[in-house]
Order: sequence, then C-alpha cells, then structure tokens
Amino acid sequence: MLEVRDIEKRFGGLSVLSSVSFDVPSGTILGLIGPNGAGKTTLFNIVTGFVSPNAGAVHINAHDITRFSPERRASLGIARTFQIVKPFNRLSVIENVMVGAFAIERHVVSARRCALAALDRVGLRAVGEVAPSSLTLPDRKRMELARCIAMQPKLLLLDEVMCGLNPTEMVQMVALLRAIRNDGLTLIIVEHIMDVIRELADDVIVLAGGRLISRGRPASVLRDERVVEAYLGEADDALH
Repeated sequence: MLEVRDIEKRFGGLSVLSSVSFDVPSGTILGLIGPNGAGKTTLFNIVTGFVSPNAGAVHINAHDITRFSPERRASLGIARTFQIVKPFNRLSVIENVMVGAFAIERHVVSARRCALAALDRVGLRAVGEVAPSSLTLPDRKRMELARCIAMQPKLLLLDEVMCGLNPTEMVQMVALLRAIRNDGLTLIIVEHIMDVIRELADDVIVLAGGRLISRGRPASVLRDERVVEAYLGEADDALH
C-alpha cells in the first residue's frame, strides 16, 4: 500500500531524515519507534503532506503522491491523529467528527451520517451532542479516532495515541485499534510504550538520528543491540 523511498529531509543545515525507505502492506500495523528527535514526526508530516522532502518519494497504491497537498492525500485515504488532541471546543463532539467527514462528503446530511457511524465504531454515539471539553482524555482520543474514521481512510497514522492513558485505558485502546485494523485499515503507530508495540505491530521500524537502523518483527527488533543502544538513557527500561 504505502511505499516510502529514499526520503531525505533537511531544515537548513540540519539533516533530519537520511535515506529512509520502507513499505507498509495493506491491512497491516507498522510500529514506528525511536528516541526523541529521531525524525518520527517529520516522517509522519512527509507522508501526510505537511512537509515536503528534499529528496525521495512517497507512493500510495503505486501512485506517486510526493508533491500532493495534505487535502489531496486525505481524499486518497490518508488520515492521522496528533499526540495532543486539540478539538474545536465550540463545536459538539459530532460536529468535530463531521469536520473529518467533510473531507469526502459535500452535504451536511451525508457528513452527519458518516460521523454517527464513526462515533458508533468508537463507542461515543451517546455523547455526540456534548462539548469535547466534557470528555475524559481517553474519550477525546476516541473522538479524534472517530474524526479520522469518518474520512473513510485506507491508511491511518497514529501519533502516540496511548500517551496519558492508564493501563486499563491502554488495553481498551489496543482492542479498538485491533478492531479498526480488522475493518480493513492499514495503521502506522508512533509509540514509546513497547508493550503496546509488542501487542499491536506486525512489523517495526526504528529511527535513530534520522536513519532507519532496524526493521522486522517486534520480538527481534526489540532485541537488536543497535535499537537498545539508541534508547539508552531514554527508554532502556521499556525495551526489557
């Protein structure tokens, strides 16, 4: 589904990504891990079109989308969440989700229908008319997932969706993400919690210093000496 080829990104004289290449087959979950500053968010921004690479290419279903705008990529089925949920607080929950639906729907009635279906999928239909500020953190994250689902994406990028959740809430979120994948979506997950990566990811890629240093099944990647070294002083405990 997704092909990333030889991506290079520099900001001024700083090289943020260097020769990054990987594929994500349809219907799989790819874990993307690495220390802070490794280039994970920049890579997400390049895949979603918010940042242009200095070199390299991004393909979706064999089509080169490297120069496509974020809006055009959304219309092709690429959606993402953000680490910090920032809802439109003057809108209701369902109206926030409709913002996503309008990426593919032109009419209010159709957008509302898509939003209701998405809220059903994440278990939030009962709170559709309330303000986002009244939701718990886990439910705000579910609302953001619903906004993405309402776009009817093929590829969903999740940026630390577990951040701030307690262990019980994480278990519930893992189950929801598995269900979303079973609906036919392809997922890329940036996550620092290695138990979540072990539970969810089919494959893992590791960035360090802007380079891809390891790829494979979670069990083997998390034993890779290069990966352990890259996390020393930051997430060493999480790898054991």
